[in-house]
Amino acid sequence: TNYGFLYMAQGVGSVLGGPVAALVHDAFKSWMPVFATIITMNFATALLAGAALKPMRRRWLTNRSLSGAVAAPLIPAGS
Repeated sequence: TNYGFLYMAQGVGSVLGGPVAALVHDAFKSWMPVFATIITMNFATALLAGAALKPMRRRWLTNRSLSGAVAAPLIPAGS
């Protein structure tokens, strides 16, 4: 599921992020390449989310409205 992929990616990033950042720092003797890479990756993630997830969400909402699915009304506890 998406939830599993999220935690798997978080785990890989936690385990490998620090050592890779340290290697890049050692190679360039500066933290600027590390920060520039992370900032670039964050922008790429935002662009991909907008390009991929927005159309998927729009399609899902359209299919849901066409199928006539409606949310169940909330019933207060104890009623």
